[in-house]
Amino acid sequence: MMGQKSTRYHLKELTRNGDAILCLLGDMKGSFNDALKSLEPLPLPQVTPPAEILATLEMIPDLARGDILRSYGKLILSERLYQALLELPMNFRKEWLLMLE
Repeated sequence: MMGQKSTRYHLKELTRNGDAILCLLGDMKGSFNDALKSLEPLPLPQVTPPAEILATLEMIPDLARGDILRSYGKLILSERLYQALLELPMNFRKEWLLMLE
């Protein structure tokens, strides 16, 4: 009688452990599938065409040719800098661009 109770207890434990392992495997499969989804290509960030950047610089009064070229070289590399330039009032833009050096 004692042997049967012990065997039943061990069978319940094995079943419970088996269920726990299957549950973990299910979680692992789910997280693996989520990881695969994260490898999908991200949308490309918005990039301002270089011609638009150049046109913006040419609209700034009294900005010398060399200053336009230097500023253009910096702004085509950083969309954030270009957006910051656009937020400034026109009378601040020249001085701000010259401070970037």
